[in-house]
Amino acid sequence: MRSMVFKILKSSANFHGIAYNEKKVANQSAGHLYHENFGYLQDMENISKEDFRNYLIKYSSSNDRVKKPQFHATLSAKGKEHSFGELKEVAIQIMHGLGYKGNPILVYSHSDTDNNHIHIISSRVDMYGKKISDSNEGIRALAILDRILGIDHPLELGAAIEYAKTYTCSTYPQFVWLVESKGFKAIKYIDGYSFHKAGKKVGELMFKEIMIENKSSLTKKKRIRQLRAIIHKYKNKLGSRTNSAQLASFNRKESNLEFIIYLKSNLQLEFILFKNPEGKPYGYSIIDHQQKFVFKGSEVMPIEKLLEEKSHKNKEQLIEKKNPTEFTEPLINKANTMSIYEQDSSVGSIVDAELAGLQDTSPDAFRKKKKKRKRLRL
Repeated sequence: MRSMVFKILKSSANFHGIAYNEKKVANQSAGHLYHENFGYLQDMENISKEDFRNYLIKYSSSNDRVKKPQFHATLSAKGKEHSFGELKEVAIQIMHGLGYKGNPILVYSHSDTDNNHIHIISSRVDMYGKKISDSNEGIRALAILDRILGIDHPLELGAAIEYAKTYTCSTYPQFVWLVESKGFKAIKYIDGYSFHKAGKKVGELMFKEIMIENKSSLTKKKRIRQLRAIIHKYKNKLGSRTNSAQLASFNRKESNLEFIIYLKSNLQLEFILFKNPEGKPYGYSIIDHQQKFVFKGSEVMPIEKLLEEKSHKNKEQLIEKKNPTEFTEPLINKANTMSIYEQDSSVGSIVDAELAGLQDTSPDAFRKKKKKRKRLRL
């Protein structure tokens, strides 16, 4: 697992990244950390943002075919695990490895988040007026970073496969999602899958080596009943609140539905949603990290029911008025007019008890209770 993340940002024609970083410096949430190869500016004190910007624009003008010469990237650490000095040293090695050795390079430190991170700015034109190659630069940068950090990808892949084997999966893609969640990209071929990272093939896994459970066990069936009750409870409580803008923002790995976010962060239930080219979800799966199951969404609840927006009528709307001062008895049973919070409490008590093994919610148990109620009425 990488302890640093290198990300390349958008290019610009006027080195907008300098203005962005200098604004942070003015707000005291960033600072000048390092610069190299800035010619006559190199040994000056109190270099202004205009000086840096004008120098890079002049430097890049030797190749007018490069319309957006700014190179802008970030290198961040987890928390305060690495100092700004350590990040700078790694960033310079990456820049040199990408072909920017000899180019003017400007580095800012940022302290506006919980994670130490730096911004790196340079020109995509080299000292000879040639454009520095940007072919697969993101992949190449990660490969350089991994070499610096001494990361062993084959060892990581082995650990990712062992992690996936701890889950009960009913399809090959479900198993592969678990491996991919550790940072690998899978490509299917005739006999199995190959796994890639940082643009290179790391290893393979044959279909016959993947354990698939096609039969539905009693434990799995019970868990499906629990998941339906959990979804019902928190969908009612937090709401789906879907709209066209939200549906368009779905991707394979996450959802912005409030109750789905809650289930992932609090109950370790991760929803993977699939969408068509128009952005509309057509299916989903659930990764149950607590019980180590991966479910097809259709086993638990149709996608239409999962995403539908519930409408709840007011209790007063369920009572028919004779006149402004006189009411009839409710037309429906009182149990059906519970507020949403009463419903949540009712459902939640069953869910929590069953999860804890304190309440028998099997069909036989309900039939026994029904017979007992009949005897009481007699």
